[in-house]
Amino acid sequence: MGILFSRYKPKYALHNSEIQSWGVRTNSGRELSAQDVEAKLGIKLRYVAGNDETPLFMALQATRPIVEQVRDTYAVYFSTSFPTGEHLSTELSKRSGFQPNLTMDVYSACSGFSHSLSHVKE
Repeated sequence: MGILFSRYKPKYALHNSEIQSWGVRTNSGRELSAQDVEAKLGIKLRYVAGNDETPLFMALQATRPIVEQVRDTYAVYFSTSFPTGEHLSTELSKRSGFQPNLTMDVYSACSGFSHSLSHVKE
C-alpha cells in the first residue's frame, strides 16, 4: 500500500513585510515588525487562498500531477479548515476518476489531516 501526496499553493503570498505595513502594535505599544512576526511564527510568508480558490478547486489542482499514477484507490481523505457543506472527498473522487472504497472529510486542517492518517492503519 502506498500513500500519494500532492500540493497546491494559492496564488497570493502574504509576506511578513505586508503584515508590518498594517501598523499592528504589541501590548506595550511598539509597532510589530516583519522580524517580530518571523520570530514568533518561524515563517516569512504564508499562502492565502483567493475567493476563487475553494477547497475543492485547490484539491483538484493538487491531484492533477498524481491522477495518472493512481490505478487502485482504497481511500480518499480530504482535510480542510473550511467546511463547505459538500462531501469534498466524494466530489474530488468523482471529478478525478478515483473509485475508492472509503472517503472521509475532516474539518480540522492540520490536526484533522494527522488524525485522518491514523485511520490508514485500520
